[in-house]
Amino acid sequence: MENSVQQIQQIPLRERVIIITPAVRQWHGATTMHAQDFQCAAEELPPEKARKSLGAKYLINPDSLLVFRKLRKRLFTTLAEAGIADPVLKGSYFIPLEKADEVIEKIERFCQEYQAEADAFADRYDQLTQEWALENPEFSTQILAAGKTKHQIRARFGCSFSAYKMSPIPGQEQAIEDRVKNLIGPILDEASETARAALDTYIRNKDEDKGGLRLRARIVKIVDKLESMSCVNGNLYTLCEKLRPLVDSLPTKKTGFKGQSFYTAFTCLHVLASKELMQAVAEGKADLDALSESLRIEREEERRLKAPETGRLTAAVIRKAEDMKETVDALW
Repeated sequence: MENSVQQIQQIPLRERVIIITPAVRQWHGATTMHAQDFQCAAEELPPEKARKSLGAKYLINPDSLLVFRKLRKRLFTTLAEAGIADPVLKGSYFIPLEKADEVIEKIERFCQEYQAEADAFADRYDQLTQEWALENPEFSTQILAAGKTKHQIRARFGCSFSAYKMSPIPGQEQAIEDRVKNLIGPILDEASETARAALDTYIRNKDEDKGGLRLRARIVKIVDKLESMSCVNGNLYTLCEKLRPLVDSLPTKKTGFKGQSFYTAFTCLHVLASKELMQAVAEGKADLDALSESLRIEREEERRLKAPETGRLTAAVIRKAEDMKETVDALW
């Protein structure tokens, strides 16, 4: 593992990741309302100088567009699971280079599916408009009068993406390196947030988890994501290597977690929910067995989980307490 870390650290950060930027266009099924759409005298409408618009009207049942919202959500879920959102270019994602081919193949299939759904929707647009007019007879004249052609509707939909590496101009290499290096913050924040949510759902105020496999899947997903993104910072390799034996020891049967397996899952999430504990484990200052025992005793005594942010770590957990004066930034 040490050799792997050394090898990847020899590669510039900007060459360890790619950026994928999706572009998804979708029509929302509505068009602008005009004065003639209202069944009232013109003087009863707000004066033009005092209004921004008269609103919008649906030309079809908006439920017929649900498929596009689901597809769009699937696309961004795929990107979020494989990488980390770019804090600079909104809507873009940093993806580990080793996952690039796999992710791009998935997105290409997604775009093909999206375009096929758009073609099918445009083909049945006239029918959908007629059906919507029949469902809304009091407004059918306005709906049909605002009809659009099949080609106009199809042009409202689109799905594409761009994938590229960052290539700085001479003299700007360090700025690009720093930008990728700073991704460690969002990576750790995401892991901590997900772990805290799992603690609240499966652990807090409980003595066992009856589902078992669901909790195990949550933990595996967090650790796998950290290991994948360790291309940004080699210290994540060490953290995942320390946690992996605990994760692998969790039962894989639908028997639920109780006793030692429950506290093993509890320990993993407790570490992942705190940047300070992740640092301590990666540096070898936190003993996972001692931490698990400390958590067990604390729960048995107080019957409730202490928030990781309180920093209540017993002497048995931290081997060298004086070394913990270093900041988290010292590792990351």
